[in-house]
Amino acid sequence: MKNKIILLTNFRSVFGNICIENLYKFNIKSAIYVLKNNTYKLDQVKKKSKSFFSSFFKNKIQDGALFFHDDTIQFLEECNINYNIENQFDINMFKKIVKEKPKAIVLGDSPIITKDCVELAKQHNIPIINLHAAKLPKYRGNYSTYAMVKDNQKLCMSYHLVNEKIDAGQIIGKYYLNAEILNEFDTFFTAERKLYIYGIEEFFRDLDKYISNVDDTNTSNMKYDCVDVSTDDRDDIKLNFKKYLENVYKIKINSLSKLEYINNILTKNIKSKQLNIKNTQEIFEQLSLEFEDKFCEDDKKYGLFHCNSSSIYKQVNILNEPQLNIKYPNNKKWCVILSHDVDIIPNSTEKIKKAFEIENKYNVSSTYLLASLNSLDSRHEYDPTYILDDPMTKELIYYIAANNHEIGLHGSFNSYNDIKLLKEEKRRLEEFICMEVKSTRQHYLNFDRIQTPHIHHEAGFVIDSTLGFPTDVGIRTGYGAPFYFYDTQNKNNFQTLEIPYLIMDQNILWNERLKNKTYAEKLEYFKNLLKKAKDNNIPVILDWHLHTIEIDEWWDIYDDILRYLSDDNTCTMMNMEQFYYAYSLLN
Repeated sequence: MKNKIILLTNFRSVFGNICIENLYKFNIKSAIYVLKNNTYKLDQVKKKSKSFFSSFFKNKIQDGALFFHDDTIQFLEECNINYNIENQFDINMFKKIVKEKPKAIVLGDSPIITKDCVELAKQHNIPIINLHAAKLPKYRGNYSTYAMVKDNQKLCMSYHLVNEKIDAGQIIGKYYLNAEILNEFDTFFTAERKLYIYGIEEFFRDLDKYISNVDDTNTSNMKYDCVDVSTDDRDDIKLNFKKYLENVYKIKINSLSKLEYINNILTKNIKSKQLNIKNTQEIFEQLSLEFEDKFCEDDKKYGLFHCNSSSIYKQVNILNEPQLNIKYPNNKKWCVILSHDVDIIPNSTEKIKKAFEIENKYNVSSTYLLASLNSLDSRHEYDPTYILDDPMTKELIYYIAANNHEIGLHGSFNSYNDIKLLKEEKRRLEEFICMEVKSTRQHYLNFDRIQTPHIHHEAGFVIDSTLGFPTDVGIRTGYGAPFYFYDTQNKNNFQTLEIPYLIMDQNILWNERLKNKTYAEKLEYFKNLLKKAKDNNIPVILDWHLHTIEIDEWWDIYDDILRYLSDDNTCTMMNMEQFYYAYSLLN
C-alpha cells in the first residue's frame, strides 16, 4: 500500500481511538502501530465481544459521543482493523516503517520519539506529525491544556512537525474549539474530550492540506519552556471551570434551581406524600435527605442511612417511576456500570487473575476502587487492610492497568466529612499510579448530605456512587437518574455526577432473606433487581467486592450476571469513568 499514513498510538488511548476512527471515516490508507503493554492482556482479547463497538462503523455517530473508551486493542479487534503490535517504538521499528514509504507518520498519543528515529524519517523525507491538545508554541509539554485554561485561553489543538525538541517543530495548523460546541454543563474533562473529537477530525478531514504545509527547515519559536502546572493548580482549574466557560466562551451559567422554588415543592410533596417526577431532580436532595435528618438520627453519626427507616422508601414506590429518557451508546436501552470496592486484597495471584479472567470473557471494563491509606498504624478500625506500597497491592494495580480497567478512590472511613483527608488520599493514589483519579465511592457508604457533595466537588471527582444503602437495595434519593447535587450556597450544581441506584453483593448475599435460598434463586434475585433498572431506563451500578472471590459461589454469581447482561442486546456495560463521558456527551 503506497502513500499511506502510519499511525503510532498507545495500547490504552482514547486519543488514539479517535484518530483510528477518523482514518476510516475519511477512507485514508493507513497502517496502525500499537505500543505493547502486557502479554497477559493481549492474550485475553476476544474477537467475539458483544460490546457496542462491534457495530461501531455500522451506525452513524453524532458529535463523537462514543469516544470514552480507551482500550485500543479491544477497539481494533472489535472493528476488525488490522494492526501491528510493537514492544517499543525504536529505531528498528522505524527502519521497517521507512521501507513502506508512507506519506506521513502521525502520533496519536504516542510516547516521545527518540532523536535517531526523527532523523531517519527526515532522511527519507517522511514527516512525523504530532497532534498536540494545546496552543503552540507557548503551551508545550504535559498538562498544557490545563495551562491554557489557567491563562483563560480558548481551547486549541496544534498540529506540528516533530523534531528533537518537545513540541517544538514547525506548526502546520491549529484548531480552536468553538463556543457552540460547549455548554454550561461541561466540565474540564468533557471540554477536553470535545477538543480531541473535533480537533482530530479537522486534521484528518484536511490531511493533505496540512501535510503540504510541512517545511522541515522552519521551526517554531523556542523561547517558551514546557509548562509546569501543579496538582493544586489542576484541582483549582477543574473546580472553577464554569467560571472559565463564562469568562472565555461567554457561556451563561444559569442557576439550575431556586431555593424558594424547591422549598415550595418540598412542602407540597411532603403534605401530599407524592413525588412529581418532573420536579424530582430539583427537590430530591431536600425531600429524601431532609427525612434522613428527621427519622434516622441513630444512623447519622457516620452518614449511614438504612432504607427500612426511610419515610420516602415507605411512602413512595420509588422503583416504579415513569421511564426516563436517558440516552446510551448505540441506542442501548439501559446500562450497568461495573465496579469493585477493594477492602481486602486476596493473598493469591491466582485469585486476583481469576477476577480479571471472568471480566475478560465478556470484554468489559470495570472500576476498581482502591483505598489510599497513609499507614496501617493510623487506620480506622473499619478501614481497608492494605497500603499502596504492599507487594500484593502493586500486583493488583499491575493487573488492573494491564487489563484496561479504571482505578478509582475508595475514600477511607472518616474521609466523607474531611476534605483535607480525602484530597490527600486522592493525591497519594494519583502519584502512585501516575494518572488522574476521576471516580470515587466512600468506604461503608458513609455520606453526609451537607459535607460530602461539597468535598467530592472540591477534590475534583467527576463521578460518585456512594448514595446506596449499606444493608439493602433501593434508590436513596427517590430518583433513579444520574444527577448533580445542588449547591444552595453558590446557587449552582456541584460538578460530581451521582449514580443513585447501587446493587452491592454483600448487602444481598448476606441478607437474611437469601440465607436458605438456592444458587438459582439467588441469581434470579439479582436479575430481578437489574430488571427494575431496565424497565425504568435507568443506569445501575454493580459493586462486587474483590475479596469475595474467596467466598464460594459469589464470583460464580457475578460471572452468570455478566453472561446474562452480555446476552441482552439492549444493555451496555462500562466502568464509572466511561459512563461519565457517555452520559455527559449524550444527554
